[in-house]
Amino acid sequence: MSVSRVLLTILITLLLTVVCFADSTNTSSELFDGPPHFSNGKALSPGWENRIDYSAESDLRLFWVASSGEPKWEAIRKRADSTLVSRGKSAVPFLISRLSTDDARDRQTVNQLLKKIGTPAVESLLMVIDTAKSRDEATLAIQTLGDIGDSTALPRLLQAASDTAFRIRTSAALALMSYPKLPLSVIEKMRNLAQDKLPGIRRNALRGLVLQSDIPSIPYIVGGLSDSMFSIRETLMYTLSGKPSKKDSSDMAKLAAREQFRSALRDFLDKKLLPALERQNYLEFHTEQGVISNTRTARAATLPVADNRALLMYLRAYRTLDGGKTTIWSRAALHTDPAIRAEAVRAGTKKQTNGKVTLARYAKKLRDDPDPIVKAAY
Repeated sequence: MSVSRVLLTILITLLLTVVCFADSTNTSSELFDGPPHFSNGKALSPGWENRIDYSAESDLRLFWVASSGEPKWEAIRKRADSTLVSRGKSAVPFLISRLSTDDARDRQTVNQLLKKIGTPAVESLLMVIDTAKSRDEATLAIQTLGDIGDSTALPRLLQAASDTAFRIRTSAALALMSYPKLPLSVIEKMRNLAQDKLPGIRRNALRGLVLQSDIPSIPYIVGGLSDSMFSIRETLMYTLSGKPSKKDSSDMAKLAAREQFRSALRDFLDKKLLPALERQNYLEFHTEQGVISNTRTARAATLPVADNRALLMYLRAYRTLDGGKTTIWSRAALHTDPAIRAEAVRAGTKKQTNGKVTLARYAKKLRDDPDPIVKAAY
């Protein structure tokens, strides 16, 4: 056989392969002939997306469209999404098979779809935790279970919260945080997690305790405000300052529990702030006056030494919770740390639940304060 004939045979084989592949990927469905990236730029008649027979498409094709990120095809993305969700339990095996994906958009899509399907997906997700081939797959399953919030998943999530792998424990703490109301046994587990050696686990557990409005957990929450990790302190402040969602606002019992929790936390901070501020200010004020007596010195020595970073976080939380006790803010106004004096300024310019904080006695001193941190607070 000549070289030319061999080359011709190879060329024909390649052409046939290309034609067969193109034919196998071609579909008559407008779902994939519609958008320009499927239609090769063909013109589309108005309303084409409403003429698509979504029910005839496979789970895979619908998932491709549901995970699309192009805003202009949002209409078909939503229709593909709702069609997959409407298939309920029959779509779960396919979606479970996508939990192992490395693609971030696919992971987000499968999480949202399974969350919408809800309870029918719980059993399969629980199995994934034990059979997952990777930590990513297991953590996504745990996250999705938390988003669904089915009570039957709680025992397994509690078990995951004690896993030796820190990523599994972190995901479990995050999942438990998503439940609207947890039983006492789970709350106690979250208190233990709030003292975990890993920051991510502490952060998720502490945030969950705040969202649960659990009053007996207040000492753990206040402890978190003085945590060595900045991200934990700021996450707690953000959570404490959060406003109730529309769903929470319509639930009067949940709203009342939240207000009761805020009030109890405010009272707890009252008791913690007063002695800490009193020790520092007692010594400063009486030193300025030159009238420190043996009795006063002895009393001041028995008060706890204030950690300024923790004290600042307590004051920020107290202000966020609308704490309006003038005794606390007047002592903060005399503090040697400018950041703490600045908090007193912010409290004095904010309407509090208990009335506006009155710092008239110290107004001039604060106004004339040369420190730029205090000046910036006005």
